[in-house]
Amino acid sequence: MRIVLIGVLLTFTSYCHTEAQLLSPGKLAEAHAELEGLSNCTQCHTLGEKVPDEKCLACHENLAARIEADKGFHVTVEDKCVECHSDHQGRDFQLIRWVPEEFDHTLAGYPLEGAHGTLKCESCHKGASYLGLSQDCLSCHEDQHRGQLDTHCLDCHSFADWKPEKFDHETAQFQLRGKHIAVECAQCHPQGNYKPLEFQNCVDCHTDQHNGQFTEDCTSCHAVEGWKLSLFDHETAQFQLRGKHIAVECAQCHPQDNYKPLEFQNCVDCHSDRHEPSLGLNCEKCHVVNGWQQASDSFDHQRTNFPLKGAHEKVECEKCHLLDQFKGIAFAECRDCHSDQHQGQFTQDCVSCHGETAWKPTFFEHQRSRFKLEGAHVDVECAKCHPQGNYKPLDTACMACHTDPHHGQFTVEDSKWGKFTVDCNHCHAVDQWVAIHFEHDRSAFKLEGAHAQTTCDKCHLLETAADGSTFRRFKPVPMECQDCHL
Repeated sequence: MRIVLIGVLLTFTSYCHTEAQLLSPGKLAEAHAELEGLSNCTQCHTLGEKVPDEKCLACHENLAARIEADKGFHVTVEDKCVECHSDHQGRDFQLIRWVPEEFDHTLAGYPLEGAHGTLKCESCHKGASYLGLSQDCLSCHEDQHRGQLDTHCLDCHSFADWKPEKFDHETAQFQLRGKHIAVECAQCHPQGNYKPLEFQNCVDCHTDQHNGQFTEDCTSCHAVEGWKLSLFDHETAQFQLRGKHIAVECAQCHPQDNYKPLEFQNCVDCHSDRHEPSLGLNCEKCHVVNGWQQASDSFDHQRTNFPLKGAHEKVECEKCHLLDQFKGIAFAECRDCHSDQHQGQFTQDCVSCHGETAWKPTFFEHQRSRFKLEGAHVDVECAKCHPQGNYKPLDTACMACHTDPHHGQFTVEDSKWGKFTVDCNHCHAVDQWVAIHFEHDRSAFKLEGAHAQTTCDKCHLLETAADGSTFRRFKPVPMECQDCHL
């Protein structure tokens, strides 16, 4: 009896197993392998129906929670779970089948924008599951600001690039103005430092170029449009700018940005003393701020030991005051300043012939000299008789200035005096060259009778000299009758 019962049970079990195999469409996938067997069918199936979504979500709680929160891709799917994830296809069957490159990520509730669109799926989905990935930037990216700022990265950054594109500095405590607008972010925010950042005073970012000389705020002199002075009014300083000082570059008076303390009580505190020996510290006696060359109204050269007169009044100061020398200048004689044009020919003072109005003689009396000017000589230019300023000694003989037109006819050989020319004044006068007082009767041939009416050129013929010039023959002249008359 016992043996028969055991056999019946074995037969029934074998039948049930065979029946289950006959009812099951196939083996479950590896993920559902633990549900294999007839007794487990109802855990997923409802008799007479396909597997309902509720059964799937009862096990897949994470997915159920996301659908409940209206998040993720499955919120957009209208089909039943089993339409995409059918089972009983064998142990190696993949319940999840999709092509990542063809997946529209917008359906997942997170559109891939900018640089995200170029990433591979596994760059963000590092595990086996694609569910429940946070959309917060810091869930994937490192916080470059190290907690200085809030986590709303998109307030400043975009998906296209990390560099700020949307940050409006006007919303910050420090609004950018002037030159600050063009400054690179890293210059004010080195190593990504944004908070806390000191900016109440200019020296929080800029070095003090004045090395503590001023206690006032920088903005009292400088503007954000540029470092160069734009607001400082020198009229408020102890030294007001006047004349040429207005156009001077700041650095000339303030080298190396030295502003305090600065000596300026005397001109020589800034300017070198051009006068050797020094004329003292009161430069205003002679100069004005409108220009170094301009003398002040208080300086009057007429009150000095050398009052300016005539042409001296128009002479530039540096012509007499070389290298700005004003004291110890010799001026007692004209030669102290002027070169001796006569090269020592005269011993008397220049003023005996010249005046201060002009160099040319104005009151020299030639009639008091050894050679009185008469006749045509009066109108002759000085340089004609005194070439190259030669005045002494000077030969006063006619032939010393005039060439001999008679080619030596009146040159006399004398045993005592030697060779000399007869004085021209015997025949000629200084008024004109033509002879006016030659007395022919005192010559060796007295003019008598018809001879007295004969013109000179009839007896005194023209001859040609060796140099090709012509002259009239006066000595010797043939005096026999047949010499002239045939």
